[in-house]
Amino acid sequence: MKTVNLSSHNQDLFQKCLNDNLLDSVSYQNLLVRNIIQEQDLMSADIREPKNRISVIIPTYNRKMQLMECINSILSQDYKNFEIIIVDDCSSDETEEYLSRVLVDSRLKYIKNTTNSGPGYSRRAGFREATGEFVIFCDDDDYYLDPHFFTDAISIFENKEISLICSNTFTHFEKENVFKFGDINFDSMIPVESYLQYFQYKNTKPNSTFSTIFRKRVLDEADLVNMKMVNDSSIYMRSLLCGGKVFVNRKIIGIYRVHSQNITFGIKADFIIENLKEKKNIYKVIVEKNLFEDADEWFAKQIELTVKYLIEANPSNRDLIRVFIWILGNTNKNVVLLMRLCTYKQVVRVRKLRERFNLRNNEN
Repeated sequence: MKTVNLSSHNQDLFQKCLNDNLLDSVSYQNLLVRNIIQEQDLMSADIREPKNRISVIIPTYNRKMQLMECINSILSQDYKNFEIIIVDDCSSDETEEYLSRVLVDSRLKYIKNTTNSGPGYSRRAGFREATGEFVIFCDDDDYYLDPHFFTDAISIFENKEISLICSNTFTHFEKENVFKFGDINFDSMIPVESYLQYFQYKNTKPNSTFSTIFRKRVLDEADLVNMKMVNDSSIYMRSLLCGGKVFVNRKIIGIYRVHSQNITFGIKADFIIENLKEKKNIYKVIVEKNLFEDADEWFAKQIELTVKYLIEANPSNRDLIRVFIWILGNTNKNVVLLMRLCTYKQVVRVRKLRERFNLRNNEN
């Protein structure tokens, strides 16, 4: 049964939304109170105790209004031992001016990249500055509904076996102005190897990473600072290589936005190839550590998921060619198996590409 832990006046509304698997815009507006951050509302805190500190890393680029809401939702947490590390990827809007007002709170740190370098670079830069025992990677357009999210997590982390805590969210499809609930489809606590073995196809991946809190030592062991592809899937899979257990907090803790500026809508071959390279690195570790059987099957499935992600973005022929060439050069799997992921029109495109490159059905 799907349950949430909210104040009593919101409980009935949330339960109705959960039963319908939908949160409509009218109910949503009744549920949320959006506050513009005012300087006098900020807590000026000088937290010196690093024990149980949560480091929230937020890459940002030209999203001042969304960033404002994101920060406000963090400052509204009833657990106060946190730091917010904002990495500005050379925004050209009023982000820096806004943050200069917010930074009266000593828990906020501001870093500005010297050149526009992308969210992966910004996540690494923020991680290098993190001083907490626990880490959250929060995109600037995500925000929290549950003010007890941090408090609950710190309590759960008293179990030293737990490496990361995942929570449920609503997804806001901004174009349609529809809010839907996506459930993480396993309960309580499972070994990290079990989660990794069926990651993204039997075991649901949480929306983004803002709804998950990681032990920092796990990310250190995963060598996150040297990762080239630092997107949500890669962060999850790297952390799952390092032992321990995954805990699912059944509460709905925030909102994940889907809009025209999400990376999916501008995806290119370079991004996909870097993603595949990272999955190949993870595959090698799975084999070396013998984490579970059928590592080859795992790698093939992860390639299919990545190609499906590319296909859904309606890529150019050039991008399809580059990705398929990488797959042929780095795996022993048949490209024809990937074609079932395509629509009819895309199948025709892929067939033409296969003919152009003289690919055979049984290529190794």
